[in-house]
Amino acid sequence: EIFLGNRTLKTIPLAFSSFASVISSLAIVSLTGHFYAYGFHFAWGTVTIFMTLPVSLFVIIPVLYRLKVTSIFEYITMRYGNYTALTACAIYFILMQSNGAVTIFAASVAVSTIFQIQILWCGLAIGFIGTFYTALGGLRGVVWTDSLQAVISFLAPVTIIIK
Repeated sequence: EIFLGNRTLKTIPLAFSSFASVISSLAIVSLTGHFYAYGFHFAWGTVTIFMTLPVSLFVIIPVLYRLKVTSIFEYITMRYGNYTALTACAIYFILMQSNGAVTIFAASVAVSTIFQIQILWCGLAIGFIGTFYTALGGLRGVVWTDSLQAVISFLAPVTIIIK
């Protein structure tokens, strides 16, 4: 239940959760500043999403689904062995820890700017709240919280356009 949600989570919440995981507060804060300063040329990177999406949807995901693997690392272990899987896992761990630290820092700067609270306390609060709801709700809690974040991420630019 904690890690797989009993495999009962539906497609739309999982898709929103995946989107929210990729489009974090770091991306929202940094891309907004980049677009303001340099224009929207960076948005051309989204073209690759539409090129790789069919391969992911119709080739990679069906293979992983048929094998009933719980993570890409389990698949790498099955396909390439323990050494390659441990190397991939270590690299992923380092990248995600770095990404998490920068993401929490970016969110802390935004919260600190709005509420005039020290960045350290904002970072600790964000880390604690995230850990708390993850421990309490398991994968379901994370998916539904990420889904809410995705909806807000979709609607936030609309408020700027309307204004």
